[in-house]
Amino acid sequence: MASMREAKTGKHDQAIRLFKFLKELTELRTKSIRTLDNYEIVLWLDKIPRYEGCFCAAWLEEDGEATDNWIELKKPRLLPPPEVSGELKPWLDPKQVADSSADYPELRDHIIESKYVNAEVEGKSENLISIQLSERPEIKDMWEQYVEKAWWPWAERDRDLKPVQEVYTNLFAIYQKQHRLGEMFEVVLGLGLLIWKTPGGQEVCRHLITAQASLDFDIARGIITVRPGSEGAKITLEQDMLEAAERPPADGQQAIEEQLQEIGDNIWDKASIEAALKSWINSVSSRGTFQSNLSVPISTTANSEPQVYFSPALILRKRNERNLIYVFQEIINQLAQENDLPVGIKSLIEYVVESEPDNQENSSLLAEDIYFPLQYNLEQQEIIRRLSTQHGVLVQGPPGTGKSQTIANLVCHL
Repeated sequence: MASMREAKTGKHDQAIRLFKFLKELTELRTKSIRTLDNYEIVLWLDKIPRYEGCFCAAWLEEDGEATDNWIELKKPRLLPPPEVSGELKPWLDPKQVADSSADYPELRDHIIESKYVNAEVEGKSENLISIQLSERPEIKDMWEQYVEKAWWPWAERDRDLKPVQEVYTNLFAIYQKQHRLGEMFEVVLGLGLLIWKTPGGQEVCRHLITAQASLDFDIARGIITVRPGSEGAKITLEQDMLEAAERPPADGQQAIEEQLQEIGDNIWDKASIEAALKSWINSVSSRGTFQSNLSVPISTTANSEPQVYFSPALILRKRNERNLIYVFQEIINQLAQENDLPVGIKSLIEYVVESEPDNQENSSLLAEDIYFPLQYNLEQQEIIRRLSTQHGVLVQGPPGTGKSQTIANLVCHL
């Protein structure tokens, strides 16, 4: 029994080491992006105004409070500045009237008016006359009434809505790119901003933890919603911007990844996220620091000691082989938990003999319904027969011989 257990453990160890090798090889082949400047769009969650029509799960005070929506923003209704009456209009600059950030639109000290006078020979002629503000005291009274009763209330509301509009515009741009460019881009939520000038001399400014996100747009109501990805948040520890020697030891990384797995989709369990980030910084440096505030650091200039800030952000970035790295890590985690090796993985580390079906099985397999939407031949029937009794079939052929069509048929049938 002992020898069987040792052999079983040895096979598991071989399989785990194989996928660790594949994961690390993929990481070496992946171009490292070390700073957020190289991403398409970075939307800091602390920039979302706490205003009517805005919601952000990062505002929730109670740790672990569950929510399906991470961000929800309603399209702000920006209004034009209040109309200026005819007599006051020439005394105000339209650009100043439209600028709600100013204290008030200033009056011109003079204006030019045109007046027509009668000429004995040529009829009417135009004269330009300069009028000083001091000559028209009633204009100042009209201006004070306009500013106090119309312009100031509009400007106050407009100033509140401008940040909402800016965030909404960024979310809309992320939504459009995500849907227009499809698999070329991905949207993630970043947590735990690492700022560090590493021992290797590289300046790093990136989030350590990411979660898959997706955007929905309610066209009728103009509401943009950010939720976990279609397959869940898939919370991940990202360290590809660091060299292997700059990361926590292997056992420390494993402990942190286990912490993140326990969190699952509940990424706003702030206490658990912060515990994982503190574990990371403590494993890397005795002088590293962690700050739990939502705000973006005032300075992102890196120094020799790592600094981690909670600082959540929604990020649009190009895809790379990061998802493949994630798949390898998931396989490693599952292998560590399972007692038996799947046949498909066992065949990668040892020769597995698969038996051919007998003639009776052949006839029954060929007699069953075949759900192929496209044309097929005897070779494709043979593939179906073999897949019914084996874990894999290798199909070879030069371009144009129908391999892609075969895949489509097999997907529909299976």
